[in-house]
Amino acid sequence: MSLPEISTDRDWLEAYLDNQLLPAEREKLEKRLCLEDDLADLLVSIVNHEAVIQEWVALQTTSSWSFHIPSRSSVRSLLLPAAKFLVAGLLLIAVTIASWMGIYYLSAPLFNKAPQQLSTPIATPTTPPTTTPVAKNIAIIKTIFEGELRSQDILFVVNDHLKTGQQYHLEEGLLELEMSSGTKIAIAGPTTFQLLDSNKLRLLHGTITANVPHKAIGFTVNTPTIKVVDLGTQFGVHVNKEGVSETHVFKGIVDCFAVEGKESNLPPQRLTAGKSLKRQAGGELVQSD
Repeated sequence: MSLPEISTDRDWLEAYLDNQLLPAEREKLEKRLCLEDDLADLLVSIVNHEAVIQEWVALQTTSSWSFHIPSRSSVRSLLLPAAKFLVAGLLLIAVTIASWMGIYYLSAPLFNKAPQQLSTPIATPTTPPTTTPVAKNIAIIKTIFEGELRSQDILFVVNDHLKTGQQYHLEEGLLELEMSSGTKIAIAGPTTFQLLDSNKLRLLHGTITANVPHKAIGFTVNTPTIKVVDLGTQFGVHVNKEGVSETHVFKGIVDCFAVEGKESNLPPQRLTAGKSLKRQAGGELVQSD
């Protein structure tokens, strides 16, 4: 399709979805999608979200940004905010980091005295009962699209609350969560994750994107090999079956730390919009555009 035939942004997007643009036109439009929220929103309103997810997952096996959404259907659009991250970024991603470890507090006797002979019975000190941390509701399910979220044998539905201390698995489809901190998270199956607190998540494998408001700056994603700390941004994280972690910044800034059981003493690598980083176990932090 030649330039004179295209007069509006919608025409450009329709031609893009129908694979009618020249390579240079496609590249120019994709750059605009990364930078212009309104244009990304318009694209999301046109295409079916299921097709977006299929393309996003397929993109994980390539190093190319250019993509072609294969079909449009009449299925109604769901998860507009979540899909916006998937389309507007669509340069897949990934990060890393490791298992977090709990802190155990051990108590020892302060005194070790020989018993005294008294005429009255000696009160035997009792050990305070061990308390188990109470799981807290820190996220709510906003939308589930063509998938099921489970923790062990428990099935979760829209408006259910998720707690700390549990491991969740989404086998397929798309899930949108809102953390109590205000961070919005889109999760594409298959993904396994844990919520560590109201502003921290552990990604064991799979793909997420996060939209972090100003009040939640510091939102953190831990993976087996990297920790990603938000400094006010939209970003995505992916961990593949081999444990390779990758992250991509759509907007704003993140700091990435190498993790191998525990954090290294090396300073973090800072990523800005359009940058990505990858790391495998025992490897270096590899940054790319």
